[in-house]
Amino acid sequence: MHLHFERNANSKCDCNILSLSWIGKVPEGDIPDDDGEGWKLNRTSYYNEGWLATGNVRGIVGVTYTSSLYECWGYELPQRTNYNLRGHRSEVIIVKWNEPYQKLASCDASGVIFVWIKYEGRWSIELINDRNTRVTHFSWSHDGRLAVICYQDGFVLVGTVQGQRISTAFLNLIDSQSHQFPVTALTWGHNDRRIFVATGPEVHIAWVSTRISSLQLICSLQIYKEIAAGSKQSVAQLPLPNRIRQIISKLFMHTIRCPVPIGSNVRDFVSRATRHRLHCTMLRHDDNEYYITPAVYTLYLEYFGGLVPLLKGKRISKIKPDFVIYDPQVSDKVIHQLEASASGLSTSNSSSKPHPDPRDDSDVDEGCASPRLRRKRTPKPSDQALNNMNYVDTLPEVSYRYNKMTIL
Repeated sequence: MHLHFERNANSKCDCNILSLSWIGKVPEGDIPDDDGEGWKLNRTSYYNEGWLATGNVRGIVGVTYTSSLYECWGYELPQRTNYNLRGHRSEVIIVKWNEPYQKLASCDASGVIFVWIKYEGRWSIELINDRNTRVTHFSWSHDGRLAVICYQDGFVLVGTVQGQRISTAFLNLIDSQSHQFPVTALTWGHNDRRIFVATGPEVHIAWVSTRISSLQLICSLQIYKEIAAGSKQSVAQLPLPNRIRQIISKLFMHTIRCPVPIGSNVRDFVSRATRHRLHCTMLRHDDNEYYITPAVYTLYLEYFGGLVPLLKGKRISKIKPDFVIYDPQVSDKVIHQLEASASGLSTSNSSSKPHPDPRDDSDVDEGCASPRLRRKRTPKPSDQALNNMNYVDTLPEVSYRYNKMTIL
């Protein structure tokens, strides 16, 4: 057996990943009926494309498209390649796909279990199970019709895919706590040709070959490692036969196919149209509790169960929704330094104080602010734990790339 790890800068989340699960993409109309019979697949094509589910400490379930097909083969990407599923109020510790029924189960630290189902391009919660006890293990049966759930207190539940309880039992288990190892989650994928390994916020993808490595493969991997900066364009300049160059070029392929910018091309990413649907979230960042300074907002791209900062703007008028948008360009070196000083991404503080803005025409003044602006917004108790983990904010606030923009 031989493993080859991809070099992919876009396989990161902004917080620690606690669980992974992969499932192949089933053609439309091949999902079985409730009786679980008649499920027939072309196993070769089925495992070429699929979806990687992630559960993280923010309580978000990510569903991200993956493919083991080479780009030049001309296959079509789905219209949407990433979903961030929200609903949990504590960290998601288990995600498990139901392969025959194409459903996804997610369990959080408080014992809440959601069963998600996709209908007409949208994910929704089909079933909820809440025993108020931490789940230690969840597994679907091979035919997808049954599920077994093990709880921390030794309670074992067996139920159907429709949510009916079949049997229960109590086991006398010794409670032991584990997350002291660097690997936080692991799953197989693509007909056992890929291994997805999570180490905190990052996912590593390993290519698996069950055969003895050939001399040709070993030489190709060595050339791949020697190419400076992992440039795929450098392969075409190598004095090698076309067949060997194609083998080396395939090593630069990324299994995770979701458009995500890196620090050195954020400006181009937000300035050019894409044929993919990008789903974003806008968050307000305040450096004080009374909201007496101009509001600063950051637009985030939903990705891998987390958020990637794209654009930052400051509101400059209380009457009209006018904003000044900052230049989003940041070098990769600066981002790495900020991430290193942010205590591992999961507890980074995104409420950095903005730089003074000489062109600010807002009439908000610290000495004459309205009493209503001084009121402190208190989060709901159920949201306190998640709100304490601020999202990463690596975008600058020192230069203007865009002039005043009005939101209609």
